[in-house]
Amino acid sequence: IADLFRSFVQDTSVALAPKFAKYDRYTKKLDQYMKVAVVLYGAGLVAFAFTLLPYLITFLFGEKYNDSIPYAQILLCSATVGNLSILQFRFIRSKIDHISFRNITVITAIARILMSLILIPWLGMTGALISVFLYRVFFRLVVSEAIKKRYPMGVVLYENQMA
Repeated sequence: IADLFRSFVQDTSVALAPKFAKYDRYTKKLDQYMKVAVVLYGAGLVAFAFTLLPYLITFLFGEKYNDSIPYAQILLCSATVGNLSILQFRFIRSKIDHISFRNITVITAIARILMSLILIPWLGMTGALISVFLYRVFFRLVVSEAIKKRYPMGVVLYENQMA
C-alpha cells in the first residue's frame, strides 16, 4: 500500500520533468512549491494511515491480517520522508547531471544494502522497517546535499557546473 502512494509522487515527478528542464536554476519559489506539495500530501498520508488504512486492510485481507496494520502504517508514514527528495532527484535528472545522478544512486544503493544486511538478520521484520525508514532518510540527506552543492538557489547553471 505504501508503494502505491509513493509511486504517485514518482509518477508526478516524471510528469514534471519537462517543466523542471525549463528551469535554468533551482529557485526558492520552486523549492517552496515542492515543500508545500509534499507536506500537504504527507499530512494526507499520515491521516489516511491512522484513520482509513486499518479498515481497508481488514476489509481487503480479513482480520487475520490485523497484526500487519502497524507495519503498514509505519511504511506509509515513512513514505512521506522521501517525497521531497523524489521531486528534487527528478529535477537533477532533468538537468542531465550524470555526476549527481551517479553519486546519489551509488551512495544510496550501498547504504541500503548495508542497512539491510545489518538490520534484517538482527531484528527481522522490525529491522526491515527500520532499514526502509533509514534508507528514505539517507536518500533525503544525499539528495539535499547534491542540491545544495550543485544547484545553489538563485545561481544560474552553466555547463562547467555540469561537468
